[in-house]
Amino acid sequence: MPHGPLAAMGPRRAERRAGVAPAHKKACVMVVDDDPEIRSLVGSALEIAGHDVVSAENGMKAAELLGAAERAPDVFVCDVMMPVVDGFTFARLVKRDKTLRATPIIFLSARTRPADIVSGIALGARHYVQKPFRIAELVDKVERTLRAK
Repeated sequence: MPHGPLAAMGPRRAERRAGVAPAHKKACVMVVDDDPEIRSLVGSALEIAGHDVVSAENGMKAAELLGAAERAPDVFVCDVMMPVVDGFTFARLVKRDKTLRATPIIFLSARTRPADIVSGIALGARHYVQKPFRIAELVDKVERTLRAK
């Protein structure tokens, strides 16, 4: 069981244990990418699609935001190559947390070697989108992931 920010998600954990569905209608998407332009582009497109968006510049900042959040994300869109805590390490942390492990992850990365894609899928990614990418394709993958959840 993780310690620190991921373990501190009190209100959401209580909701899930009690079997109470959250009162939110919009999906919450956490975008984790060290490139501010990509965070802005993806965040804006997802907001236009009707979602709430929370952004972080690396896995460490994302973990800190999760620790302070009243609502857990419904899906993560996460870069792989980031400073401090990379996307694969962040995914491992998420998958160790009881309240977050079922949250889908979509990797968004310039790492396009087959071994990288296999590693991402092995970590539980629903999709592995290669950079450069089409924003409409990414939004579609987020929508399909949310419907399948």
